[in-house]
Amino acid sequence: MVERGVARKLTTEEIKDYQGPVHYITHHEILRPHSKSTPIRIVFKYSAFYMGHVLNDYYAKGPDMLCDLFGILLGFRQSPVAIVGDIIKMYNYVLLSEADKMTHRFLWRDMNTTREPDHFCLQTVTFGDRPRGVIAMTALHKTAEMFKDKYPETAAMIINNSYVDDILHSYESAEEALERMKTTEEILKRGLLQMKQWVMSGSHDMPEDSKIIDTVVEKVLGMICEPKKDQFSYKVRINFSTKRKTIRTGPDLTVEEIVQKIHKQLTKRMILSQVASRYDPSGLPTPFTI
Repeated sequence: MVERGVARKLTTEEIKDYQGPVHYITHHEILRPHSKSTPIRIVFKYSAFYMGHVLNDYYAKGPDMLCDLFGILLGFRQSPVAIVGDIIKMYNYVLLSEADKMTHRFLWRDMNTTREPDHFCLQTVTFGDRPRGVIAMTALHKTAEMFKDKYPETAAMIINNSYVDDILHSYESAEEALERMKTTEEILKRGLLQMKQWVMSGSHDMPEDSKIIDTVVEKVLGMICEPKKDQFSYKVRINFSTKRKTIRTGPDLTVEEIVQKIHKQLTKRMILSQVASRYDPSGLPTPFTI
């Protein structure tokens, strides 16, 4: 985080001389073993008390600026060539004001428990901030609006077909899709944002300098997409073990194990727990879920 400019270490003089409001935040890890890009995420707990105050109590959440997820997925499936792009650590590219930095302090001593911890402050928006979504989407939209005269179609795509840090759309040809990806990267670069990667459906000749990855399977807003086959699939996990920190403590049941290891007396609560764990933004597998 320090290397990326997300946080910086405070000097003793800064801590002593600063006269404005100060707030310290606790942090902990969230394990995401099924994520290829972020298997562990550090989360700052803005709902925790410090000196009788909760930081998020001082912020308004702001208006809902997310585009309609179902509409985005329909647009993603509308034309023959679909694309999906991922913006690198989007929240961390939006800077905090100087006053906000000092209310986003935290302690860290590099796992060395024999010395006093160092004091750090966050310099950018992070995952726990209550208004993080509005702030990040506002920054993205403002960046796109700067280019609405030069690249009107690309600016409209960024504004209307983005869901937090994912941009999805579809086009009639690979050439049109490649041009839209190129201009998207150019626009985002001016806002100090950058694309991590692109995925395109079908088999096409890709430019060597593109960020299009060659992958068999890619997760797209909760759905499993097979780009080369241009198909969606769904992976269902059945797991009745108890949870610890939102993670199941036991392994998922295999197809063969379901008959032997499933509970002999299933309750409505057990069944609803499994059904509720299915993330289905498109509604395609609803008949099977029912």
